[in-house]
Amino acid sequence: MNPPDQSGVVVIRGQALHVNGQFTYDTLAATERLSKSLGLRAKIIPSWGELQLEAADGAPRSVSLVAANPTGVHRKRVASAMRATEDLTAGHLTSGASSPQTIEEISRARPVPHWLFALAPAAGAVLTTVRRFRP
Repeated sequence: MNPPDQSGVVVIRGQALHVNGQFTYDTLAATERLSKSLGLRAKIIPSWGELQLEAADGAPRSVSLVAANPTGVHRKRVASAMRATEDLTAGHLTSGASSPQTIEEISRARPVPHWLFALAPAAGAVLTTVRRFRP
């Protein structure tokens, strides 16, 4: 894989994590590990609305920008993207599995229903109350 392809893999993974609600620190750490495993010296610079990737491999420095509005939280997508990124970093996946199509599939995964977000804290509150008043 050549450096522009490597940069694309890193920035697309970072985008999938960033827009789906991964913590910024974890997104930066994951993309840094990934870029090192690909033999690329790259850094992601997040901001609201975009991600910038600066790659310094060889003499010319390249910069890539992708749109990235972190407006939703989809933990299932984040978990899938993190797992795929870690597998790629560890060498468990081939470069074909690192294609943009793989990340597109992850990004199309259905989000968790809103009613579940409302139900989970309510169930936790009930269980806490029951435990407190238990004889």
